[in-house]
Amino acid sequence: MDSNSDPKFGSLQDQADSLHNSAELGYSSELVLKAMDPMIERRLGSLLDQFENVKPELGPLLDLRAKISEVWRIRRDMKNNMRNGKNAVDVMKRIVEANNGNASGNRTNNPT
Repeated sequence: MDSNSDPKFGSLQDQADSLHNSAELGYSSELVLKAMDPMIERRLGSLLDQFENVKPELGPLLDLRAKISEVWRIRRDMKNNMRNGKNAVDVMKRIVEANNGNASGNRTNNPT
């Protein structure tokens, strides 16, 4: 096993790649949500409100409701990706800051 490996998380490169991918996905999700979220919120909310007047035996409309609910789920997943991406960016920033501090000789375990 690589000396930079942790059996739970894999190599440091794998961990860095995972953080980068999460950050990239989060950034992409954020861009899409910034542009579309207000429109999605208004339109889906309006459509779902209309189902209060639908009789249960109207199957096609209930199928439409399921499809609308799926779009809500996708939106929620994108928001979660955005949050996870921001967390990944924060972790990467802390790693870089820690490495910059160690490279300049500011180690906490060195007596001065």
